[in-house]
Amino acid sequence: MPVHIILPKPVIESAPGKISLTEGFAGDFLYEQGNFLKREWNKALAFVRKAQSCADDWTYRIVNGSLIDPECYYDAGVQVIEAADLFLAVWDRQPARGLGDTAEMVEHAEKLQLPTKICDPQSGLLEKLRCAGFSPANVEGQRLIESLQLAPISSCRQQMPEF
Repeated sequence: MPVHIILPKPVIESAPGKISLTEGFAGDFLYEQGNFLKREWNKALAFVRKAQSCADDWTYRIVNGSLIDPECYYDAGVQVIEAADLFLAVWDRQPARGLGDTAEMVEHAEKLQLPTKICDPQSGLLEKLRCAGFSPANVEGQRLIESLQLAPISSCRQQMPEF
């Protein structure tokens, strides 16, 4: 099942075969006090490399638009939503705290009348919006979920207990 990856920034090589961990997409994995989230980065990089090689019909691209924070995140969010059959947002229901924030993406999905599921980060409960008539069996994403053997969930915590 193909996966399509849209990155807000490129993976930058500081030298041939050496990735800069402070610039581009890798820089997003720097945590407080400069700690680098190595495990998470390695997972993300494996997906990016698979998509770059077009393995299993995966695709990869950088957003069309700005590559500067925060515009690149807004552009990536809009492009993902416009290509989606259903939007899943983990959202605390707080107003947007910056350009490209989850609140703005939920608002954009609403303007497009896109079926949306909102996961509350505290309770893990899912709320469905505009999902009447939406049939997952008819969309490629559902076949991807089935191919990854993920169990159907009613709570985000069932799938991601550390969440």
